[in-house]
This record gives sequence, structure tokens and C-alpha cells, in this order.
Amino acid sequence: MALITFLRGLESDIKTIHGEAQVSHGKNDKGKGKSKTLFDKIHAFDTQQKHKLQCNLSARGCFVALLEGYVIKTNAKLAVELSKPVLRALTEPSISMMKQIFTQVNNLYGDKFGDDSELHKFSKQTLLATTEERRLAIEDSSAKRLRKNEHQKEVKATLVYATIIKGTNPQANWRDKFIAIALACGARLVEIASESVSEFATSTELGNNLLHQAGVAKDNKGTKQRGEQRHIDKPVIGLSVRQLLTLIQEARDMLRAAYANNKRVTEILALTKAHEITGPEKQLITNRIDAQLNVRVREVMGKAYHFHDCRAIYGNFSYELFGSGSGMSLVAWLSRVLGHKPGSLSTATAYSTITIIKTLPDIPVDIRDDILALGAKIKALQEAAEDQRKVEFKAALNAVVDHTALSGQVKLLNADGEEVSFKKRPRMRDGNQMQRLLKAIPELEQQHVAVIYNNLLGLGFGQRIVNQYMRENSTKRQKLI
Repeated sequence: MALITFLRGLESDIKTIHGEAQVSHGKNDKGKGKSKTLFDKIHAFDTQQKHKLQCNLSARGCFVALLEGYVIKTNAKLAVELSKPVLRALTEPSISMMKQIFTQVNNLYGDKFGDDSELHKFSKQTLLATTEERRLAIEDSSAKRLRKNEHQKEVKATLVYATIIKGTNPQANWRDKFIAIALACGARLVEIASESVSEFATSTELGNNLLHQAGVAKDNKGTKQRGEQRHIDKPVIGLSVRQLLTLIQEARDMLRAAYANNKRVTEILALTKAHEITGPEKQLITNRIDAQLNVRVREVMGKAYHFHDCRAIYGNFSYELFGSGSGMSLVAWLSRVLGHKPGSLSTATAYSTITIIKTLPDIPVDIRDDILALGAKIKALQEAAEDQRKVEFKAALNAVVDHTALSGQVKLLNADGEEVSFKKRPRMRDGNQMQRLLKAIPELEQQHVAVIYNNLLGLGFGQRIVNQYMRENSTKRQKLI
């Protein structure tokens, strides 16, 4: 009952936790949700290291992960009752944030003890907003949507196309590729990152010009209970389906390379459909890369935008291109192509807040055939160049570096996906190559850069010496095991 003792000990700290959680540590309020008191107490208690989430971003995720590690059948009811004031302290006065964290814990109980089990039902009955709170949440949500629709964001169609094309460049980093994918098909961050969440393929139901997406982030039950409604067939903007599938694989490969030194992230990114990903694992991936993507989106598209806006841009632009003549309303279209809950249209209204600005007038009917013919030629050229682009990308991925030849510097990605500069080693065959490589290892480790094949090649060491080091190091690890 150690968890229960710990939770009871937090009762005297509720006011302190609430005060710390409301403090803003930056202009974008990224520090809200942090509580040093709660951090210190959780880490002092968790000597078995059962709470696996990276908790440097939010005390909320830290606390939920603690429950995931220590809640069992015998303490589950009392644990959720004692957790309720802590969860409220971390989120109030934001009703929407409170409801989100309640849902996270309720889903956790469903995963642990079975959907609609006694303990799952007990958790949902305990962690429940009041009638007044639900009413206020609905009013607040409606008001926010109204304001967004009154002051819509405007995006030039040419910027959307240019940003998508930029992501296909073999030299593009994983951030640019993620943004291009989101604009081209409206996928969520974790759907792009994780094969366990979403699998993408050419549609077999409605022709090869549509993308088929199996699985969405909001489907917590996985493919076992997903049903056909959770499979989405949708058009692609700016690319062929074949090009987009290649781009998704490239982005996933580059993300894994960027976080190769982060064991927990690497384990989650390696999951496939055969291994169902959990809610906290999805949240970890989002916590680790969302901020970097938001920074990049603002650089590319303007300060008013975030990565999640790419879904709204795709939804509205795809409707103009493919859906406006189908007889389907914008809201119904958004619900369909963005993979919202079947039968629910309310969520889609939050995405109808983007206006696509076309710099050219509508196309006259009498030149449509010429444009279609030109499009066919362009498509043929694109497909002919696809194999060459794959070769170029493979070379770029193997390097995972940005060479600056004149300065003799090389840039590698650390565990946070950030670039770190190193002095490139000269390629000298003097018999001391291994000694130089061994001296470089501590430098990589100090900067939290993975000691992997690609990074060692990037530093300038030859394939033979790197292969020798990797073999010897692998042998040493096996002996230790």
C-alpha cells in the first residue's frame, strides 16, 4: 500500500502544487503544469523507476505515469479517490484541461483492468466533472469556436504547395517532412510518427489515387475493436500517393535516427500494429517532438500557426479541391477525412477556421483538358525521378549530418533532435584510426549524441574502422549479458 501512503502524504501539499502548476515560465505558458514539489516527491518515492515518462515537460504526465506504474487491483479504488484532488490542483481553473487528465486516468484504468470493468466504471464515476463544469466547458468551447470562425486564419495556396514540396527534398530534415505530410494528408503528429498508431497505403477500395489510413490516434482500443469506420480513405494534396508513402517512411526513419540515444522513445517508435501502443506512450511522443514542430511551423508559415493547424489547412484545402462538388458539407467532409469519431460532427466545426487564398482565378472550363494533359506529363516525370530521389535520400539518411566542408565541421542530432557541431576527423591511414575513434566516443556521449554507425561515419571515420568498432563493441555487450 505504498502508493496509498504516498498519495495521502500529498494532501497537505495540494495548495502548493496548485500554486506551482499555475505559474507561467514563458510567453507561451509552456511552464504551466509544472510543480517542483510534486516532481521531487514522485522521484523520491519511485525508487523502482516504474514511472517511465519523460516528465520534464509536465507534472500532469509525470503523475499519470506514476499511477500507471503502481496502481493494482487492491489499491485501485482508493488510489483514484486520493488522486482526484491532485489532478484538480494540477489543472484548475482550466475545465478542459481537467477533463483531459481525468480521461487519461480513466483510459489508464480501462487498459489495466478491462473496458467497462468494475474498476474502470468506478474510475469514470469518480473522475467526473460536475454538471456546472460541463455546462461551462461547452459554453467556453462554443465561444472559442465562434471567435475562431469570426477571425479566420488565411493561408495562401502557393505556400501550402511550396511547403509540401520542400518536405520531399532529400536534404529536408524530419521536421520539414512531418509538416509536409500533415499538409498533404492531415495526419496527426503521433499518426505520422508511429506505425503502431497508423498504417498508410494506397486505397484499394476507391482507386489508387486515394490514401488509405488504418488507425487514428484517438482510437484508444487499437485495431481489435476499431471497425471499418476507423479506416480512412482520403485524397492527397500536392503529391501522388506513392510519393507520400515514401515521404512518411523517410520521416519515420529520420525521427528514429534523431532519437536513437533515447531508449524509451526508440522503444515506442519501434512498435508496430502487432504491439498496441498505450495512451501514455502516445503522449510521450507528442511531448518530445511537438514543441520542435511548432517552432518550425512558425518559421515556415508565420507566428500565428502551430503544427496542429496543418490538419485544419489540409481539411479545408482538400474540400475546395476535391469535396466542394461532391454534395457533402464542409463539416461532414472534415469529419470524414480527418478521422473524427464516427457520427460526431461537433469536433469538425473547430477545424473550419482556415481560409485558403488562391492567387489565380478559377480555371475556365475550355482549358481544363490542357491542364489535365500537363498534369499527366508532370506526374510521369515525378514517377520517373522517384527512384533517384530514394537513392539520394538514403545517402542523406545514412549521413544524418549537415556537412559544412569549408569549416571542417559536421552537425549531428542529439537525443532531443537538436543539431550539435563537431570537428570532422581527418581520414588518415596511419594505423591510429581506432585510437582516434575511441577518443571521439566520450565527446559524442557528453553531447547526448548516439554512438551509432551513421554518426561515426559522419565524423569522418571510414567504414572499415567503424565496422570493426561496432563488431567489437557488440561482442563486449554480449559477454556482459
